[in-house]
Amino acid sequence: MSESSGPYLQRDPNLNTSVKLFSLGVMMLVALGLSLYSDPLIRQIPILLLGMLGAYSFLIATQGAKNRGERDRCHLEKLKTKDNLTGLSNRQLFLSTLYSRARSPEYQNTPFALVLVDIDRFKELDTILGTENGDLLLQEFAIRLQHFQRDPKLVARLSGNEFAILLDDIGASSDFPNRIEILHAYLKQSYRFHGRPIDITVSGGFVLFPDHGYRTANLLQHAKMALLRAKQEGRDQVCMFEQRQDVRAHIDHELSQEMGKSIANREFCLHYQGQFCLQTGRQVGFEALMRWNHPTRGWISPGTFIPLAERNGLILPLSDYALREACRRAASWRQPLKVAVNLSPIQFQKSDLVPNVARILEETGLPPERLELEVTESLFIQTSQRTIETLNQLRAMGISIALDDFGTGYSSLSYLSAFPIDKIKLDRSFVRDLNQSNGNMAIISAVIGIGKSLDISITAEGIEDKETMEMLRIAGCHHAQGFLLDRPHDLAQAPGFEMTEPEPNHESEMHGLKLIRNPHLCA
Repeated sequence: MSESSGPYLQRDPNLNTSVKLFSLGVMMLVALGLSLYSDPLIRQIPILLLGMLGAYSFLIATQGAKNRGERDRCHLEKLKTKDNLTGLSNRQLFLSTLYSRARSPEYQNTPFALVLVDIDRFKELDTILGTENGDLLLQEFAIRLQHFQRDPKLVARLSGNEFAILLDDIGASSDFPNRIEILHAYLKQSYRFHGRPIDITVSGGFVLFPDHGYRTANLLQHAKMALLRAKQEGRDQVCMFEQRQDVRAHIDHELSQEMGKSIANREFCLHYQGQFCLQTGRQVGFEALMRWNHPTRGWISPGTFIPLAERNGLILPLSDYALREACRRAASWRQPLKVAVNLSPIQFQKSDLVPNVARILEETGLPPERLELEVTESLFIQTSQRTIETLNQLRAMGISIALDDFGTGYSSLSYLSAFPIDKIKLDRSFVRDLNQSNGNMAIISAVIGIGKSLDISITAEGIEDKETMEMLRIAGCHHAQGFLLDRPHDLAQAPGFEMTEPEPNHESEMHGLKLIRNPHLCA
């Protein structure tokens, strides 16, 4: 027996036994041959039967092993093409099927749609529900997708919570947009786990073959662009790819390439927007906001370059510049106003955040109590013990922690007592049209009440009219920020003045509230 065959026989006891029987049978046959010349026939029959039995057992065991090997190969092939969690086709099989569809002459005159969908904020939901329920949600989501496409090769889980479905026969139907709407509505209907309803929103993007491309890579890329647009435009919708998105993608790629050079050339700068006390009208600080003045493209929106910086890894040098420059500028102000600087969740993944902040404060001379660091709810959703320790260390230095964009995530109220927070910044989506939404006012009043009980101050962002400002003041909101009070501006281009005794032309009466409208400070 060869060395390579030994382990296999050891793993198959039935085959091993059969081999022993066969060997015994062979020996009996040999003995039979030796005895044919001398022994009677009656003595030869048992030996012959035993040899035949050994040979037959070996053949049966060999065939069984062959059948088991075939089943194992089939199982391995299934693992290669199926998603373990949902049972759907995996990425490899789906892309192979998509390639065949796009290349086959049989389907050249048969338009189809490639639709990508995913569950909005799934990571947050998975944290809240728990991994087990998160997996159940993905499995139920997959089952609903299969109701729309019976061919198992045309429905797949590509990665994480991103799914793909290929819808055919769209050329023969004039109600394809309606099919997309029905699919979207069905996928986001309430799910129930352990008798508890779970509501989700779903975003999607789709392309049409051959209108949006013939190649598999292009179809998939364009569908991803459409999905990204659905998320950028507010989520909970399904968008069709538009050619202008391809142009946008090329521009984003160029900006990503130029960003590093722009950081080195100091084309990024900070603008400052004033924050005011609603009860006294006095200015209490500034928020430092990053701006990019591109040499050929002009001013580029933070909504464009911040996500790019987070994707290409340049958010760390950008954030370091913002913190250092804001502290340097604030240290030179004639009044001890606070300066608020945004931190990226990516910065909390680095172990040097606290010592880096301490070093910048020491180098610029800004007292820690005049620095406020703003974090978003996404940091708390993905939090770890190290994150909590980092926040506590920053607060121990005297730095304030503000929760920015409050109300845009899940279970926000639970963060207020669980995490070290000094200030809540109400998202502008709550403040906008406040005078027309009783629901938003009720939520804001509740948050203000909870904030007071926890000794957390409340700042309202996005104030653009006097009526909204007055409603917030009466409700007990502490601070305000918005275009009505001050627009972001470059302090380096503003004349300096003392805020202790403002001139009459620097003040204005707004519904009985005296606001100091002198946001410009410089040394």
